[in-house]
Amino acid sequence: MAGLTKEQRAQREAEKLAAQQAADKNPAQQEQQQEQQQEQQQEQQQEQQQEQQQEQQQEQQQEQQQEQQQEQQQEQQQEQQQEQQQEQQQEQQQEQQQEQQQEQQQEQQQEQQGIELVVMVRDTPEFPGGPLRADVHPDEVDNWLALDWRLEE
Repeated sequence: MAGLTKEQRAQREAEKLAAQQAADKNPAQQEQQQEQQQEQQQEQQQEQQQEQQQEQQQEQQQEQQQEQQQEQQQEQQQEQQQEQQQEQQQEQQQEQQQEQQQEQQQEQQQEQQGIELVVMVRDTPEFPGGPLRADVHPDEVDNWLALDWRLEE
């Protein structure tokens, strides 16, 4: 309190004393202030709790949305895989049908021309499920012999 005059010091002390006396004389006002402070604190706590609950709900909603998106993506991937598999199967079937048709056409042409085919055999298939017997045009016998086929006895 340096720099204050005696009058200013006395006035401040008088104000402090008056405030203290007023507070001492009016305990109801003190209680009221305390109650107000408690109410304010409770309101603040409630607001904080509500905010936390809202944040938690938002987080849960976001998690659910992410899970749904992941599930949708997985379903789409599965559908795409199934479609690809079906397309591959269809392509394979078409290829097999074309091969069969070509073979039939070749056989018919050879029969019409009167060419007698040579029967070629082998002990083990060239690939799993491969043929062990084949009817070969006489001009192709040398090629087949070079591929480990032999004439049927």
